[in-house]
Amino acid sequence: MPVAEFGYVAESGNLDLEDLERQMDALTGAVIIQTPNFFGIVEQVKARGNRPPPRRAAVVVFTEAVSLACCSRPATPMAQI
Repeated sequence: MPVAEFGYVAESGNLDLEDLERQMDALTGAVIIQTPNFFGIVEQVKARGNRPPPRRAAVVVFTEAVSLACCSRPATPMAQI
């Protein structure tokens, strides 16, 4: 099974969704996304998930739980306090 890497946006360190879409074809079975990525950026996985799934490829998100200890907790909306 061939494996291909897709690019990232140099200015932000986020994955390049356009490059990902270009590299996918009818034989693409899965896309693996690591978050936080190599640069420490927490990927906006929903941005990828909200697009219609081209060619029915599975999206697998890999997260190292220990790395998330460095992230701040999401704010609680005032309506829930």
